[in-house]
Amino acid sequence: MDLDSWFGYTTKKTVFIRDKWLGFIYYSLVFCVVMYIFGVAILAHNEQFLLTAVSGIPRIRVTHPTKGLCDVNHPECKSNYRSLTELSYCNEYTGKYPEKRQGPCKFKDATSIMPDGDVDNKIFIPTAVEIVTERQSCKPGPENGYSCENEYEEIPGTGCLNGRSNCQTRGGLKDQFYFVADSRNFHVQFTSSYEQGEVHGTSLDHPAYYEVCPTRVNKSKGVRAWNDRLHHSEDSEESCGPDEVKRVKLPCELGVACADSRDFDLMRDSGVKKKFDEVVQVPGGPSSRKKTAQFLDRSLGHLSPSSPDIHHQSETASHHPSMYNPDSQQQWSSAYGDVFTLSRLMELAGADLDKSFNMENWTTRESGTVLEVSAVYSNLHAWISSFGYKDVNYYYRVKELPLPYVSRKHLAEVQPPDFPETRRYEIQHGTMIWFRVVGEFGNFKTTYLLIYLVTAFALIGAASAATDFIAIYIHKRKNNYFNLKYQISGDFSEKWQCPKCSYWNSPLHSKCEQYAMWEDSEGTARCGEHRPT
Repeated sequence: MDLDSWFGYTTKKTVFIRDKWLGFIYYSLVFCVVMYIFGVAILAHNEQFLLTAVSGIPRIRVTHPTKGLCDVNHPECKSNYRSLTELSYCNEYTGKYPEKRQGPCKFKDATSIMPDGDVDNKIFIPTAVEIVTERQSCKPGPENGYSCENEYEEIPGTGCLNGRSNCQTRGGLKDQFYFVADSRNFHVQFTSSYEQGEVHGTSLDHPAYYEVCPTRVNKSKGVRAWNDRLHHSEDSEESCGPDEVKRVKLPCELGVACADSRDFDLMRDSGVKKKFDEVVQVPGGPSSRKKTAQFLDRSLGHLSPSSPDIHHQSETASHHPSMYNPDSQQQWSSAYGDVFTLSRLMELAGADLDKSFNMENWTTRESGTVLEVSAVYSNLHAWISSFGYKDVNYYYRVKELPLPYVSRKHLAEVQPPDFPETRRYEIQHGTMIWFRVVGEFGNFKTTYLLIYLVTAFALIGAASAATDFIAIYIHKRKNNYFNLKYQISGDFSEKWQCPKCSYWNSPLHSKCEQYAMWEDSEGTARCGEHRPT
């Protein structure tokens, strides 16, 4: 049994092949690996950071439209409702394009639609109100076995828009159903706090952006049946790819000094300036040290944070006061929060109060819906967070969560004289807005960086293996390259040892074939010692 063959050792052999095309293939693959690991994964995507969820407290405030965006708490502030003749869903409309569902309209201010105030992260804005009158029918006695089918029975109405619902006359009273006039122009103000570890603050500390999906906005302008709304909801993320989504900066309300982003300072964010001030002793004391730091700032300059996968568009209303019309604004940042009109939120979510329908063909104005508004916080920026810049930023994302009906019911403030024999209650259908604080903050982790460095070395090894495969199996000189890479040793028990250099030679050679290390085997001198007899 030849044990040398059974237990032979395989080792790597380094071969330098003078072939520019193989070199081009190998170094191209290595370049792609380096660009992906360091350029894409680490610098662009910040994969070396551990992401941790952000928590916070959201706050919503709703006000009716006011002239010049004045504060409703000021006595001199006046409302800015549109005339009923301009509202296509009102009976008083005089325009050319009335809605198919029209009804009586009434103006309601913020206190009227929310008598209990707004202290939660969910608010309900009614868009349609029906007053239902009921008569008590339950009087337990011997004749009915002391039992009742219902405590109250509804008095049928007339002039109903949807079967037995949304009736304009009931119990001898008119105007028992109406739409809340100009509800789409109600102002919804969002303010939030955030916290993750030692990092905390509020939305007022940073400039606000909001996410726009052109495909979704365009869908809000067309008629959408219930099935379309459900399909839109399921595919809302996929229907608008990353290249299509835009993040637009909210314009600042005129006369308000809104927060702005801090520019990237390489010396400060990377910690070089701090180390320089601590370690380097500049002759001349603190004054000279300050001048030296200023010189370094001017030498390296400042870079603004940017990201290639986010399209930042700034609105120019705040920069050009002559173009600023507060009564026509759809979104803006104020001193107390970020404000959107209800119509703008619906548009961003791809919904509409009069062109979207539920399964019973009720409009969203009549049936209601849910809007999810998320304040998405982050502290990572492509390309520059790896150098220490982790300034907090946030943007708003709006989505519709369609439900067949969204309503609330409560006893009417004004009851009949014979109450409780007869009672009235209100059914309010409308839009529920759910405000959330979401997002993730990144914290540098050495382990994550090491994982990507190990991955880089592994991919470089794969590039070498791929080049070897091409060289010995595909290349036109594959036979030569195979013999250069793989060399099978002979049986050393049959070889003879050179007495001069101790090199083991083949029995076919009469002279020693040993040659110097790192030399070409065909072009260098051999030992030449004769085989001993």
